Amino acid sequence: MIKEIITKEAIGQYTVAKQFHGYGNWASVVVKISPNENVADYNIYFNLSKDGYITSISSERLSDFKKAILTSVKYALSNGILAGLPVVQLDVTIVRIDGLPGETTPESVKYATCQAIWEAMYNAKPELIDTDSGRHKPLSEFEPLGPPEIEVFFDEERKSWIYGC
Repeated sequence: MIKEIITKEAIGQYTVAKQFHGYGNWASVVVKISPNENVADYNIYFNLSKDGYITSISSERLSDFKKAILTSVKYALSNGILAGLPVVQLDVTIVRIDGLPGETTPESVKYATCQAIWEAMYNAKPELIDTDSGRHKPLSEFEPLGPPEIEVFFDEERKSWIYGC
């Protein structure tokens, strides 16, 4: 079975600042990912200092944010950025969560976490690996050829007709 791995450590940060139905949603999440060949799937760590947490919320709201983060990490790692395959053999560390009182919701934290993980994966040099044999499977590189007046798409999943041939 082919899955995705990362080859270097990277940090991703994303800030959500949107307004829905008159209510503000604001959250900022910083995530660090690093490769770990000793695990089958992934490990999640919360390395939050006191200033990294939202200090004006109650402890039960804090547990809602942790549930949202765990859900978001699971979703982000089940859809890798290279080929949409599950990402394995890595450690995910939630470094910082910033929020505003009354404007930070679990949904905004969930979205910011997912986007921060994808940004970090983009910078962590992802590769495909065959988990059955343990061998790396590089993506094929190709260059489509054609006359210069014809627009060529590099998206191999996109279907198109070539006119004028």
